[in-house]
Amino acid sequence: MSLTIPGDINNLKALGRDLVLALPGATLEELDAGWKCYGLAYLGCEYKSPSDEVQAVALTKMLSRMVGERMMELELKELHDEH
Repeated sequence: MSLTIPGDINNLKALGRDLVLALPGATLEELDAGWKCYGLAYLGCEYKSPSDEVQAVALTKMLSRMVGERMMELELKELHDEH
């Protein structure tokens, strides 16, 4: 049993695109689940060339920043709404 999501760089890019499109309307729980799903796909990605691996690292770095910023916005909003 594999604990990753198998695929190639194109699958990883598609998942990353879907995650970006979901950012504006997603809840904290949905973002957390989406980021974990992306991580499993990253771990299961089969690289056919060194270029694929470079793209995957760059995409992951960009998504990490975007998802992290959005999660922080939502957490701050939750704190503000509590008071």
